[in-house]
Amino acid sequence: MMTDHLADLLSGAALDTSTTTLSFANRGLKLDTEEDAKEITTAIGSQKTLKSLVLEGNTLGIGAAKAIGKALESHPELQEIHGKDLFTGRLKTEIPQTLTFVGSGLILAGARLAVLDLSDNAIGPVGMDGLHVLLTSPVCYSLQELLFNNNGWGPTGGQRLADCLIECHERSVRDGAPMRLRVFVSGRSRLENPGASRLAEFFRRVKTMEKVVMPQNGIYHQGVRALAEALSENPALQHLDLDDNLLTPKGARALAAYLPLMSELRVLNLNDCLLKSAGARALADALRGNNPKLTELHMAFNEVATPAALSVVEALADHGQLELLQLDGNHLGERGITAVRQAAADRGLADSLAGFSEDESEPDSDEKDDEDEEDEEGEEEEDEEEHSDGEHVSPLKRPDPAPAKCTVAEFLRQPTAARLLALGGDRRAQLVREANGTEVPADAAATVRRHLEVLSAVCRVDAAAGPAADVLPGLVDGLLESALRAAGGNLGLFANTLLVYLGLIKCEDKKFSVSWDVKGMIVALTRAVQQAYFPASVRNTLQTFLSRPNKTIDVHPKQKHLLMQALYQ
Repeated sequence: MMTDHLADLLSGAALDTSTTTLSFANRGLKLDTEEDAKEITTAIGSQKTLKSLVLEGNTLGIGAAKAIGKALESHPELQEIHGKDLFTGRLKTEIPQTLTFVGSGLILAGARLAVLDLSDNAIGPVGMDGLHVLLTSPVCYSLQELLFNNNGWGPTGGQRLADCLIECHERSVRDGAPMRLRVFVSGRSRLENPGASRLAEFFRRVKTMEKVVMPQNGIYHQGVRALAEALSENPALQHLDLDDNLLTPKGARALAAYLPLMSELRVLNLNDCLLKSAGARALADALRGNNPKLTELHMAFNEVATPAALSVVEALADHGQLELLQLDGNHLGERGITAVRQAAADRGLADSLAGFSEDESEPDSDEKDDEDEEDEEGEEEEDEEEHSDGEHVSPLKRPDPAPAKCTVAEFLRQPTAARLLALGGDRRAQLVREANGTEVPADAAATVRRHLEVLSAVCRVDAAAGPAADVLPGLVDGLLESALRAAGGNLGLFANTLLVYLGLIKCEDKKFSVSWDVKGMIVALTRAVQQAYFPASVRNTLQTFLSRPNKTIDVHPKQKHLLMQALYQ
């Protein structure tokens, strides 16, 4: 019988000997020393059979990791490690050592893992120093699911991760126990083309992939081509998610070339990938008569016009297992939506077609077809928006005469670079004063809103170069710091207001919506989120909401991508 003392030690752990799972999930434990880890190590030691250990939602330091690793040496039967969000507040130099100690325990135990989840940890390239030995050891020969989402690998870390997996596969084949990984998840990690291409080499070798999820990694058409070619050699592939990467029509065509070889494919997610009409047509041609088991196709927010959307619907007419088709947020307009719905109904796909809650406006009838523009697209370094930003000068953006002096009220009515400079050398103090109001209000929310109103005006200034560009960073910092002070420690209030003024969420009273271009604010935040004053919790909130499709933000894919990169750092 368990002693009262041991029962007290385990009071916070979910210990279930019948399911052989030991969970300390989301306890918020700060585990620095071996003594701090006593509760966990005692529980591990008391478990006769341990198949799954869940440590996510705590913060693990070197001393505690050493003790936990030692405790794991007695459990060769361990199959699953769940370690999401395990290094909050830890230095980058701590993480490799922590991973090394836990990995050493698994290796000495002779464990054979089936699931390894280290998502939502800022491991980065440096952290690979602590994972290399584990990932290339027999412990990982048996891996079936590798979940490394939101780890900040970057291209270098992605390549190092792939090198480890390739080495593990080679060793497993040599030792007569071939690695058979089925699920790989690594989204929001800035893998880019180098990381994606090297991982593609691993997929080409292992040939057992069933699910590959790699959204928001800044992968362009070269990386997509490498992935598509490699995954076409994985005959059991059922799920491919490349959401929010920069495929463009070139990447869509590269993927389309290999889609017919993916006969088991059930789910294909290409939301927010800048496919455009040309890419959508290429994919439609590839799907026509192929991929009969497809159940979900996600192609929302891709700047697809009505004729191309109709091609997609027509191509899926013979896909009897289709359950979901997403075309929301494209360039359809009301008439296009009606046409797409009618086409889906005519082909028996009415129940499969998702709703259209956030459709983009329909392009002008004389707009140049993006197929004709395809040859003008460059390599991944090019700004995908350059060809459209300079096509014409709106009457609203004609040069504004430079006034000698300007009041804050005049600037806010028409925010231009000339008017901003005309505020004078104390413009930062003037703008902050305006945001705070002449009286101290009882409602902090109103003050924070005023700060974001002023900030949005400042960020609308067209100041790509010149004196105005030099003063903008200081003004953005001043207004954001003042807004944080006005929030009085209520970071949720500040975060929610910021999300509203970015168009990422709707205002609670539904009386306000963003009616201006938020590109300037995205650019300003890319620098601001890296400053010491910007709260980590708000950074995390921004990451979460930016990861979702949004028509206000997604019209600026490159700026959004750069902001996401800054948030990962």
